[in-house]
Amino acid sequence: MLKSIDERIEDLSRAIIEEAHADADMLRSVAKLKENVVLEAGQKQAEKIRAEILENAKLEAERLHEERLAEVAIKAKIDWLEKREELLNTVFQTVKLRCKNLLESDAYPQALQGLIIDATRQLQTKQVWLHLDSSSRKLLDEKALAEIGKNLNVEIHLGDDLKDGIGVIAQDEQGHRFFDNTLETRLNRQMESLRSEVYKILMGEENE
Repeated sequence: MLKSIDERIEDLSRAIIEEAHADADMLRSVAKLKENVVLEAGQKQAEKIRAEILENAKLEAERLHEERLAEVAIKAKIDWLEKREELLNTVFQTVKLRCKNLLESDAYPQALQGLIIDATRQLQTKQVWLHLDSSSRKLLDEKALAEIGKNLNVEIHLGDDLKDGIGVIAQDEQGHRFFDNTLETRLNRQMESLRSEVYKILMGEENE
């Protein structure tokens, strides 16, 4: 049984909307094809239906266009965030690799004592074993350690040298508690709060 003109119009209208999801540019071609069919129902009715179909096609094409623009914007943002993370990670990795250069700084011996004091206080115990890298150990003598221990009311001992890292790791007498105060670990602890500041510097932005 042949479908009525209205049924054919409805089918073709649905086909136009479905085609819009695949390719918005094809809407005009399908709509034009639809126009030839509806002309059989009369010029006046055909013009009305044609206008409705083209309007629907236009709206659908605009919707698809906006969706695609949104998808592109989201993808661009994700790509940029990934690149930003790579850039920041590269910066922090470079800083970590340059930690050894700080050993040659005139300010490092004083900074080392600050690292030791901070780590010792964190343990809150009366006896502390300090594990330092071999270079840092050479910068301390028994007198300096005794002075630190006296000021903190703590008995300080030197443990084995660190195999990795620059700075100090403090440990209690039983070895149950320790505080890692190496430069690398301190950088890791501060990394999250430093990320925005580093990013501003990289982008040439001034701090507010």
